Amino acid sequence: MGARWIEQLYPAEKKRVWDHLIQLKDSRKSHVFEFEIHDKLRKKFVYQWLTSPILDKVGRVVEYQSVGRDITDTINKEKENKNLLVHLNEKVKELSLLNTISFYINNGTTKIALLKNLAEDFRQSCWVAEDVFVRIEYNSRVYKSKNYRIPEVHSETIHEFGYSDRGRIVVIRDKGKTANPIPEVIYEGEVVLLDTVCEMLNSYFMKLETEQKLVESEQRYRELFDNVLDIVFSMDGEGRLLRTNNAANKILGYSSLEGRSFWDLIAPSEKPEHYKNLNNILARGQKSFILETKIFSSEGNIRFLELNCIVKYNEDRSVNEIFGIARDITEQKNLDKNHMKTIISTEEKERRRFAEELHDGIGPLLSGLKMYLEQDALEKNLSPRQSQVLSFCRQLVDDAIHQTRSISNNLTPGILNDFGLKKALESHVDKIKEVAGFEIDLNIQNPLDQAGNDEALNVFRVTSELLNNSIKHAQCTRVEIALDIKCNVLSLIYTDNGKGFNPSDAKFVKDSSKMGLGNIYNRINSLNGSVSFSSKPGEGMFARIFLPV
Repeated sequence: MGARWIEQLYPAEKKRVWDHLIQLKDSRKSHVFEFEIHDKLRKKFVYQWLTSPILDKVGRVVEYQSVGRDITDTINKEKENKNLLVHLNEKVKELSLLNTISFYINNGTTKIALLKNLAEDFRQSCWVAEDVFVRIEYNSRVYKSKNYRIPEVHSETIHEFGYSDRGRIVVIRDKGKTANPIPEVIYEGEVVLLDTVCEMLNSYFMKLETEQKLVESEQRYRELFDNVLDIVFSMDGEGRLLRTNNAANKILGYSSLEGRSFWDLIAPSEKPEHYKNLNNILARGQKSFILETKIFSSEGNIRFLELNCIVKYNEDRSVNEIFGIARDITEQKNLDKNHMKTIISTEEKERRRFAEELHDGIGPLLSGLKMYLEQDALEKNLSPRQSQVLSFCRQLVDDAIHQTRSISNNLTPGILNDFGLKKALESHVDKIKEVAGFEIDLNIQNPLDQAGNDEALNVFRVTSELLNNSIKHAQCTRVEIALDIKCNVLSLIYTDNGKGFNPSDAKFVKDSSKMGLGNIYNRINSLNGSVSFSSKPGEGMFARIFLPV
């Protein structure tokens, strides 16, 4: 029975069992042992045996009593549990490594620090870490795990990472050590872990490269933003300045403009018109516009700016932000003013010269001709027809003298030079009343003697131009003119109750040539004054002019 039982053992097990039985004989103690056995189909089973010796009266072993049981399922289950435990331990190590890498990434660890720590961290996550060595090569530098060496018998697993700069992770395993056999699935898990680590490195490095490019782009933008000669700005829908460049501070003299209101910087005389125009632009959803305005510097000086703006709207069509470039055109404006002043001065000189030529040249000739025609001797021996012709010639000479004086006075109003602006306006208004066909109310609050010759002449010309427009275009029944001087500023307010006009159609801005309004603007602007017009079809016209004196 025993021989047959032992024959069922695997050859390697037979010797172990016989050695075990001999030990039992000498020790005379019970013992538990396990061995593998196979059935007729060569299927392997594992049995556990409890063997106890039976002794006679003198203590000799006469036989062995054994009890055996099949523990194959139990052994297989233990192996499964052991493999499962191995897997769980590996997963814990993998999660720990991935969490560590995530910590490095989220805390902004540099590439060098990350790779330096990663070599050792990855080695520790491997099964049988003492038999594994890790080397990371990146950007001409090498990072190694602790106690790094290359065993005589080894295997290598290599994975690459990186985009613009390529790198690789080399995992070296000591194959000469067989004391710790490793299931193939563990190797596969480490390969998957390597892939995951490389993907994380790729994502992080790409993020760092993108951030670096953004920083460089921001630096280039900031250099351009701060060093451009024109003012670059942005403001919200209420006109609060959000950002300005250095040029804004240099041109306007403020230490900082951010947080200030754009409207507080505009000259008060222009603020209502600009506010109205900007509201109309935003109400139409216009995406860009050009605005020319006067801005006060920190020292109180006026700077002329030309604003080119782009409007960014929210989904509800409210204004998100207004971006713009403001060019300082003060020097250009001064040149234009000087140029215009020269033109106007030259024009006035030519008017004066022409008036003098009429007054001093043609005037005396006509007066001499009148004296000659009025001699009594010419009336002797004249027929009725000849007397009629003489009378007609005398009338023509009177008309020519009157027209010459009128033309001369219009070219250069002598009364303006002789009696001042107030008398010149009153005289001119009285003449217009005779031919205008409408009432004219002239109201002069204070004496206008403070106005200089240029200011007085240009106010007279502007008033004359406005009256001429009302005669030609307004079809009005009443005109009101108010003049005053306060705080060294001469104000002229002109209104009529005529048919009015559409300002956008009339193009009454600075470059207009219609209705003489462009000429009015040029004259006042050449003297650093301001002009604003307001009109609607059927509602008359309103003009406000301010001129420093």
